[in-house]
Amino acid sequence: MNQVDQHTDRQKNQIRQVLRYLLDYLKNPLLSIKQSPDWSWPTVITVQLLLSLLFGAISDFFSRDQFIILKGTLFFPISSFTTTFLGTGFFFLMIMIFFNTTVPFLRLYIIVFLSHLPFLFLRLLRMWVAPLELIGFAATTALLTIGFVENFKLPKKQLIKIFSILYLAYFLMWTGQQLRRSKNTLEFQKNTHEKIFENLGSEDDPSDAR
Repeated sequence: MNQVDQHTDRQKNQIRQVLRYLLDYLKNPLLSIKQSPDWSWPTVITVQLLLSLLFGAISDFFSRDQFIILKGTLFFPISSFTTTFLGTGFFFLMIMIFFNTTVPFLRLYIIVFLSHLPFLFLRLLRMWVAPLELIGFAATTALLTIGFVENFKLPKKQLIKIFSILYLAYFLMWTGQQLRRSKNTLEFQKNTHEKIFENLGSEDDPSDAR
């Protein structure tokens, strides 16, 4: 019974530490990312899953697509885990190639996950203000830079150059996507108007009357 109580106390203490860190992160992400939490794999996966489900539920609540129920709740966790794992692998190789060193994969994963949160949150608001997605990506790159410098002691100037190139590439991709979306919207509106005028013209044609 004593061992059970001790295990329960450890779990409660761990939950309190996680909540305390997340609260500090919410208050000041730039300061919190300087010292990444010492979470285990089960802890970070659980935290990421819960936050992804929360973001997905918020996305569903404000979604314009009422025919697909729980689309965000299902999509956000998959997107979050996929992006974080791929991003962690990319940065692990980047650090190994450009800085000739290796870092703990779990700690790197935690920093990538925490840095990705502002981007995920601001993406929820892009349906109203599209450029917020760019602000979210900028916040993510800033957090990654600080996290890598403070936790792995990597050179700041070189990281800024690398993340500036990554941001520029993302900005160009985002701009191209917005232009294609605007073009498709204009073509759809044009085709819709033409069909409406054609239908009106056929209804007004006296030769069709009997």
